[in-house]
Amino acid sequence: MVFCAVDSINTRQSIWRAVEDKVNCFVDGRMSAETLRVLTACDSKSRKHYPSTLFSAEEAYIGPCTAKTTIYCANIAAGLMIAQFTKYLRQLPERVVDALGKMWQRSPVLCEYIGTRRLSGNLPFRVIEDVVIGIMFREKFSRLHKIPKAGFNRIVENAKMRGIDPFYAVYRNLLTDKDQLRPYWEKGRRWLNAYCLLLWEAQNKRLLAEGKRKPATGVTFTPRKFTTPKHKKRKIPGTIYLNQGRYYWIVSGKMKARPLIDPRTKRKVPGNFILDGGRYYWWVPGWLKRQRLVRKGEEYSTKNRAAAEKIACKSWKQIKKDNPRLANKILKHTRSRGLATKDKTFAKKIAARLWRQIKKKRPELAAEILKEQSRPKRKGYWRAQIVAGRKHRHIGNFKTRAEAEAAYAEEFERIWGYPVGYSMRSIPKLDKVWPAWEEEKVRLDRMSVLLLKTRKALSTRSSFSLLSI
Repeated sequence: MVFCAVDSINTRQSIWRAVEDKVNCFVDGRMSAETLRVLTACDSKSRKHYPSTLFSAEEAYIGPCTAKTTIYCANIAAGLMIAQFTKYLRQLPERVVDALGKMWQRSPVLCEYIGTRRLSGNLPFRVIEDVVIGIMFREKFSRLHKIPKAGFNRIVENAKMRGIDPFYAVYRNLLTDKDQLRPYWEKGRRWLNAYCLLLWEAQNKRLLAEGKRKPATGVTFTPRKFTTPKHKKRKIPGTIYLNQGRYYWIVSGKMKARPLIDPRTKRKVPGNFILDGGRYYWWVPGWLKRQRLVRKGEEYSTKNRAAAEKIACKSWKQIKKDNPRLANKILKHTRSRGLATKDKTFAKKIAARLWRQIKKKRPELAAEILKEQSRPKRKGYWRAQIVAGRKHRHIGNFKTRAEAEAAYAEEFERIWGYPVGYSMRSIPKLDKVWPAWEEEKVRLDRMSVLLLKTRKALSTRSSFSLLSI
């Protein structure tokens, strides 16, 4: 794709020679004062015609200096060049646009239709048939390279005289391979969808110009309401919170959650005591197997709980002495230190004691915690996001509403290719609005079945009437 908007005709000739065989669409904008011309080369005919518009520099018109500052004319030329590019993308010739515009004006059903929803009943099928028969074939917008032209004209005229649908007559009588009409049908529905897209764009432009359409609600700007908090001098920083009935203390971003353990629940030894057959055993799940608790001079485990605890304490001290690495792992991964308290007042006392220990043993951490607590609260922000169906695309957070709206407008135009305010939910969609060839084939086959039934019914009625005479 090349847009050519240079001053010299010689430069245009050089550009055309360089890209003639490489570019699919070449749009050339020419202007002098308040006169403009836009030339497009996108197919074989226009490519042959474009070199004839090039001439020597001596033949070029030179306008006066006072008429050169006409920026409004340059803007119009740029708009026309973009329009030519969009028509090339949609493969919609200008003659087709004019023909479809006349068709829309003649039909009371289509006069206000812009293709946002599918027409009811057989109307969408008939519209495509009218495009294929009346515009594509009659006005020679498409070559009849696979369809015999003389037979086509005869069948259409006979169908009109007999009051039969011309497209149905062509489908039944002209071709043995019915799928030869598929490319014409697909091209007709693409033309209609492209024309509806033009109408949809014009409607959105008009509504935006009249101020009847606000920017889409797909973006939400949510301010975070805040009030300047009155900082209270707390004895303990962070938060004491309740989890499953027990209290924990956490300083966000600086310290992990710590259970506020009641010293009364602290165990002398980790693990559990098991009573099996009236005798006590000690084990630490995952770390130590079941240990027998045997008194001196006895052969089996004791039956006394107090004696069992004393023996377990001696065994635990021996493990800490002989295998300190295992002892540290057991203490780290078991609740040997006790359980968090359920009393709030007692939890505050434990948290205060832990905070004093941190200030004494880790003064650097305490200074960081106090510095973080003295910072002002984060201010509110504007959040911009685009909603497409059930998907939310987060754009970013911004300090002001104007910044968020500008970022949303830029992202909206980048994704959809249209400015903010266009209703993207109602954009014409080819497969949802215009039926495919498979649907048309099913419909035409049903019509043939109905015609056979009606002919049989008419023949039986005529036979009965002759008998009565």
